[in-house]
Amino acid sequence: MWLLLAFHLYELDKSKEYIMVCRFGGRRDRASQYIESYGFNVVNMVGGILAWDEEKE
Repeated sequence: MWLLLAFHLYELDKSKEYIMVCRFGGRRDRASQYIESYGFNVVNMVGGILAWDEEKE
């Protein structure tokens, strides 16, 4: 995953805000830290996609 993220980092616009989501939240946290270390504005979706799915119901 990190290699793929590193290859596509140059495609992101630092003036935009990015919402990071994964199933539970663990990978999201690591990916967010990685992207933030390059100066990107990142917001985390707490609880991951499973929490969103439960709230939606």
